[in-house]
Amino acid sequence: MALTVNAGSPGQSASIVNFYSGGLTSDSGAAADTYLNFGFQARYIKLYNVTDLSTQEFFDGMASGVYLNEVAAGTKTAGSAGMIVDNNGVTLAAAIIPASKTFFIVAFA
Repeated sequence: MALTVNAGSPGQSASIVNFYSGGLTSDSGAAADTYLNFGFQARYIKLYNVTDLSTQEFFDGMASGVYLNEVAAGTKTAGSAGMIVDNNGVTLAAAIIPASKTFFIVAFA
């Protein structure tokens, strides 16, 4: 699967020193883990799946890979192995970026 990054760049705005936002589009191929380099270690990440109206969130202090998942109906569950955060960015697991979907992501430190 190929994931096209439509827009995204680290930046500095007002009092937020490290901020990243961007759009992502997955093709019809099989999903694959995808790394996004923010240029900083994120303390908060929110991935919006616009196609399915779901969100995945990571908060500073969560265990590696753990995230909060919310579906269109509003049901929230804890997920595992979905967002692997390191010092420079995040690996989005194939399970949370399925094929043929449109996403937006925000992250800040």
